[in-house]
Amino acid sequence: MLFIGMLAILKIDSDELPCENNIITESVLIGLSFVNITTVLLKGLSLNFIFLPSEMIFIGVLITSFVFSFFLSYTEKKNFQSRPEEDITISIKTKLDNAFLKFGFPNPKLVFLVSYTLALLIIISSHSLYSTSGQHINSTAGYISLVLGLVGTGYLLLARHYKMRKMDELKRLILLEQANTSFAFIVFAFITCILLYFCFNIKILVFDLAIVVGPMFAFSFLLAQTKYK
Repeated sequence: MLFIGMLAILKIDSDELPCENNIITESVLIGLSFVNITTVLLKGLSLNFIFLPSEMIFIGVLITSFVFSFFLSYTEKKNFQSRPEEDITISIKTKLDNAFLKFGFPNPKLVFLVSYTLALLIIISSHSLYSTSGQHINSTAGYISLVLGLVGTGYLLLARHYKMRKMDELKRLILLEQANTSFAFIVFAFITCILLYFCFNIKILVFDLAIVVGPMFAFSFLLAQTKYK
């Protein structure tokens, strides 16, 4: 709630040229917002026993979050203030978007495959090394595998997004129809899982649901391509 309130305050008169006092005030508010959301994330991870930081690490992460977000906001707003009037509408988001669009994220499938192959090798190696001691998996290996998987997935999704923006209208229409059909399949599968749980107390794991949703994605892609061929 505090985070949402601070964002609402920052949104007011955000298009006006800021003075020096406003720059510092808004930068402090942004820093506190990042501290707040970081606290929520760390507490959520600790409640699920995914990441249990010590008190010093917890405080250090919050301080780092505040300092980084404060100086990032302060630098951007100072640049915004000193920017010529005709360039004011060009924000960091626009610059990053243009840079990503120019980069294009080449070889997304290869990056995705390599990242998950490395993650799988690390998990298998950790299982084999720690199986004698009774541990399921080393925590460090688990964190590395998680980061590799997220990086590979994020790269693939960003590549898909920026590749779609460069397509012609017909190809874009095919992908949009595929996404719409896939979304319908996902909603149907999700509601089915809820009904099975409440009606028959049958719990379906996310992994089991992914086995069903995966072929649905492939089917929706073929359906859209066949329609527009």
